[in-house]
Amino acid sequence: MAKRYDIRRVKMHRCYEVSEAADVLGITTQTVRKWIKDGLFVLTAKRPKLIPGEALRKYAQDLTSPKRLLPPGQFQCLRCKTARMPLGMMADYLPTDAHRGRLVALCGVCEATCSRFAKASDLPELSQILEIVTKHVNRA
Repeated sequence: MAKRYDIRRVKMHRCYEVSEAADVLGITTQTVRKWIKDGLFVLTAKRPKLIPGEALRKYAQDLTSPKRLLPPGQFQCLRCKTARMPLGMMADYLPTDAHRGRLVALCGVCEATCSRFAKASDLPELSQILEIVTKHVNRA
């Protein structure tokens, strides 16, 4: 999981030195230097190198992983760390309450556990794509 940076602390109309950018985001200067190597925009006409606040905020925001909706019938594979189709197009539905639950299947590529959350109202639509078996979990 990607680290979440407090980008609200970065001022848009200010330029930061490497050490200042690291302090504002709560990271090391080495991390900021790595970002510069990886493509963070820097003003290099004069020394010290200055990073525009707008560029720093956008770069840090792009690094954090926002929630992504999975396409119907795909699951998040815990080993591949990407969206995959389940093995045999089969899944188990484990209800957590009356309205929602979790679909669990095996990855079609590596056969590791894949999962996704689903509403109970979405099951008829998903059952057109997948073969779904509802399992009831006994909680003590």
